[in-house]
Amino acid sequence: MSVGRGDAILILGMHRSGTSALTRVLNLLGADLPEDLLGANAFNPTGYWEPRAVIACNEAFLAELGATWDAPAFDPEKLAARRDDMVARAADVLAKAYGDAELIAVKDPRCTLFAEIWAEAAERAGYRPRFVAISRSADAVAQSLYRRDAMSADQAGALWSGYGAAALTALAERGGALLDYDAMTRDWRSEIARIDAAEGVALDLDDKAAAEAIDAFLSPANAAPEAGFGPRVAGWVQAIGEIYAAHRAGKHNA
Repeated sequence: MSVGRGDAILILGMHRSGTSALTRVLNLLGADLPEDLLGANAFNPTGYWEPRAVIACNEAFLAELGATWDAPAFDPEKLAARRDDMVARAADVLAKAYGDAELIAVKDPRCTLFAEIWAEAAERAGYRPRFVAISRSADAVAQSLYRRDAMSADQAGALWSGYGAAALTALAERGGALLDYDAMTRDWRSEIARIDAAEGVALDLDDKAAAEAIDAFLSPANAAPEAGFGPRVAGWVQAIGEIYAAHRAGKHNA
């Protein structure tokens, strides 16, 4: 391990679930991001706040495992065989992208699929990994993915469930904070305070300039209509949703 730095906040969550908004909030509160970020577009006009090097690394991992972000199933044995190499490559990405930064935010929804790889990579790069997951309703995510990718409700719901299961597994194994996107848009201070409560990452919520910038950046989320999932996918969505709710209520260890 290299010389110790500080905390690496590893942001977990499904695509279109508020990971970008959360990353920008953390950035305004002092978490560093690399300069080379994925640019804004019509589907995310305020930016993705996503390091290109992290995206490229995750895309390479998925390709080597015969998977993609929207078809992420892969053979665990293949992952196990490549694990040490993947950790080394991810650690190199962090070291090069973030330099000497002491508090960093690492965001790419694909990291959710490789959460433990990135946690070990952060440790190897000298950071203390801190998982922070964010959830958004499956209906809202399905609506967003339909607009962006013309994705069916059932595919979106299945993906939401799979990424949710991966995020919850990471939280179960290492601990971490679970935030809710809608709640964050209404009261970001209370949601961000969950990070300190769960992970001991003290962020200055009283920084006036940062608070004003966050208030200007966030806007309350609109309620989404029901996506119309089929029975099987609806069951998966309900099951993951119930675990999310239990985790936020502090009952996940019961």
